Amino acid sequence: MSTEEKRSPDEIQSELPKYELTTEEQVVNAAFGGASARGATLEDCMYYADQQYYCNDTTPLEAFTKEPTGKGNLVRRLFKRKNDAVESSASSQAVVEKIDEFPGPEIKKGPLRFIWGPSSPPLQIAPQDEKAQHENAVVHADDLDPDDERNQDTMDRLILRQITWMRCVYLITSDVLGPYQGPYVYSQVGYVPGTIVYVVMGLMAYLAGCILSVLYLRTDSDRMPVRSFGSLVGRVWGFWGKAVTDVFFIIQLIFQCGLLLLTNSQGLGMIIDGSGTNPDGSPKHHLCFSVMIVVFLAINIGFSFIRSLKPIAKMGTLSLYLAIASVIIITVFIYISPPNYAAALQAFGTPKGPVVTGAFISLPIAAKVNGIMNMVYAFGGSMVFPNFFAEMRKPWDFYKSYFVAQVIIMIFYILFGILIYARQGQFTQSLFYFGVSEYSYQTVGNAIGTYTGVVAAILYGNIAQKELYQIIVRRLFKGPRLMSNKALPFYTIINVVFWGIAYNIGAAIPQVQTVSGIIGAVTILQFSFTFPFLLKFTFDVQVDAMKGDLPYVPGTMGRVQHRADTWSQWSRWRRGLFGGNVYSKAVFLILGLASASMAGLGIYGSLESIITTFASPQTTKPYGCATP
Repeated sequence: MSTEEKRSPDEIQSELPKYELTTEEQVVNAAFGGASARGATLEDCMYYADQQYYCNDTTPLEAFTKEPTGKGNLVRRLFKRKNDAVESSASSQAVVEKIDEFPGPEIKKGPLRFIWGPSSPPLQIAPQDEKAQHENAVVHADDLDPDDERNQDTMDRLILRQITWMRCVYLITSDVLGPYQGPYVYSQVGYVPGTIVYVVMGLMAYLAGCILSVLYLRTDSDRMPVRSFGSLVGRVWGFWGKAVTDVFFIIQLIFQCGLLLLTNSQGLGMIIDGSGTNPDGSPKHHLCFSVMIVVFLAINIGFSFIRSLKPIAKMGTLSLYLAIASVIIITVFIYISPPNYAAALQAFGTPKGPVVTGAFISLPIAAKVNGIMNMVYAFGGSMVFPNFFAEMRKPWDFYKSYFVAQVIIMIFYILFGILIYARQGQFTQSLFYFGVSEYSYQTVGNAIGTYTGVVAAILYGNIAQKELYQIIVRRLFKGPRLMSNKALPFYTIINVVFWGIAYNIGAAIPQVQTVSGIIGAVTILQFSFTFPFLLKFTFDVQVDAMKGDLPYVPGTMGRVQHRADTWSQWSRWRRGLFGGNVYSKAVFLILGLASASMAGLGIYGSLESIITTFASPQTTKPYGCATP
């Protein structure tokens, strides 16, 4: 008899990994709807998230530091152990980064601890047999069988985790760094309200972004991943909450891409039309505006076949530096040339006259609200933050990425918004480089703005198409995984349909300020402010409601009923609302409701502005050939 056979079961059991967790590191309860990934409750999702990010006994995350090259089986090379890869570095195989220290203590010492929320309910560990330990353990790349189809989605997610926190700064700023709209906001509300609202919204946006980061870290795992904003909402609000959020998500990205097609085409049109004039004042060279939209449509369709965010992050690096340079250069151009009176007359019906500025502006309430809705774009990237988390090597470092990005964004919007509004006053354009009257100066701004706009459009299109693929192809029709070759035809169809809809939006409403205002009110403000605050409120309510339940048993996947009562009983609501953290819950609820009220006011103001704009005889007509 071998030595192994003589060992007692207790001796073997003692060598198995233990997952006894402290109270502060445990999981939270099920969502109101009770449903989550793969039919599991939120308790299951939280348990695996805790194993991945906070447990001492496991390596919490594995990410790739460089892409594989050379010959051989791609999947096997991707999942080669680090020491093997180092020994065979001559073959340029992929290196898997091992993060040896789990991030739990780092998170609990960092700024995120202030919004972490109530401690989790007690946990009952399942029987410590080997099978149970395997089912409850975190997923490791080295333990996956690359030939098993069930592991393909997990491997795809590990392959995509290549973004550092600094690369994430470039993604965030590529998404929202467009200070080109800042001066227009000041022209609608004035110096004082504009600056105050920018600062307040910036602080609230940073708080909301950190809230999303906390919710992600408390719900994501390789077994039950959070891939998008909708997935995150589904953990807290259940199936119908996720469905509604997914609809808002897709609508916003489609309208955003339509707006970017419009602005890029308008910039190109100004370059072409301004290259020369006939004796009667008409442009010597002109390309139909709808055709220019088709040109940018083709460019974005071509680049949208990129399925990873890493190449887009590299493009975003150049985009950020170009945006900073362009703002400085165009500001100088604006100060050495008069306002673009012709553009102001065509866009707003504003006649030529002296420049007028003020600390407070007396305009109709609808115009002011529409201006503030354009301000939302300064902080409008929250909807794609979970997508960034899902592709970050260390998602718990996001608060650093967002802090750096917010500082850059606020400085640029406020500083250059004031400088340019002070020079151009009521003639300030919706994108300030449109207000440069000298053709050569204007062309520089249009060229740089076009590049940054294309990068932003590619980013939005990439995220929207991946989300549509997961919803339609994977979830509804059980199609192939995203990173497989079989997925390419389906991805192509989604690509063409998505950009086709975006084209019709851009061509049908060829006024930048009206399109951007309605998008900001209907969708961006919800994702950036309303949803995060209400998600945090309901999340904390559910955590405190679990204090009266029986301990949760890991690995049961919702099969064990441990609740002491249900949401149809007042006792559960009483524990959830008044069982602790009452003041923080009240603050998050008030902020969420205030954001929703602001959105309603914004929709009213934007619709009024659209009606007024289309009533003007100078307004460019839908699907027309004239450049707005």
